[in-house]
Amino acid sequence: MLTLAALLAGLSQPVFSDDECGPEQPGQDTINCNQNDHPNGITYRDSDGLTLNLDNPNMTVGTPGVFLQIIDSVAGDVTVNAINVDTITGAGNRFHGIWTEIDNRTATGSVTTTQSSGTISIDGTTSRTAGLFARNMGLGNTHTQLNGGTINSTGPVGCGMMSTTNNGLSAGNATALMSDGAVTAGQHGIFVANVGLGLAEAKMDGGPLTTPGPNESHGIFNHTFSTNNTGSSTVFLTDGDISTAGSSSHGVHIFTEGTGLTLAEMSGGTITTTGTEANGLISFINNAASTANATITLTAGDIATSGA
Repeated sequence: MLTLAALLAGLSQPVFSDDECGPEQPGQDTINCNQNDHPNGITYRDSDGLTLNLDNPNMTVGTPGVFLQIIDSVAGDVTVNAINVDTITGAGNRFHGIWTEIDNRTATGSVTTTQSSGTISIDGTTSRTAGLFARNMGLGNTHTQLNGGTINSTGPVGCGMMSTTNNGLSAGNATALMSDGAVTAGQHGIFVANVGLGLAEAKMDGGPLTTPGPNESHGIFNHTFSTNNTGSSTVFLTDGDISTAGSSSHGVHIFTEGTGLTLAEMSGGTITTTGTEANGLISFINNAASTANATITLTAGDIATSGA
């Protein structure tokens, strides 16, 4: 099972150049980025609130990918929308495809990372790396969303989408939505992690999601870390196809160390697992003080498991 130390390890900020799509203005603002090529990535550090829209179907972004961050500001939201792009490439091992974060522990803003087109390719060989990565060290919410396009995240610790709240005092929510598109990931397809006190939720409404292994490579993994967390931990699968391989590589795995309820709800789509001890749906509360229910609901869809 993933530890908090493992979640935080290797996530320090790399060094980039800045403001490739033009200068940011004071206060919450929007930059529409429509240049063709960014071979050295796109970076905005120490923002005070920015929505960065990538909107050119011929746009190519090289390593280190796209990086948007609040360091000092206590207000403002940071959002990256890959509306129309061709390719985004990260070298991996902390070079995420699109990385959006708030680094100030007293900040109240939200962090959002979305993709609607194009292909993101990254590699997580030794440090956890994601195609879409949103992290909030402050007190607000965190969200990743895939509306279209493709994420190829190779390597044993490569994730497709990753939403994390990393502040034990935060009541912010960690959420992820895959409404369309395609994900192939070396580790987890969708990974939602809440270290604080808010809820954790993942939803899949469409698209294929594949995790070829090696082990404990879940299609959707929802992990709540704090024993003081009373919020819910939920996954909703309404459509789409999840396929996993490798031992203990579950289709949907919810694991909370808090006292709130867990719910894995499947109302459509398919789950196929081929590894040993790999289940379709798992909903688990690991807290003896909890009186909440760990629930699995299956109203439609198909689950096929194989392996001893």
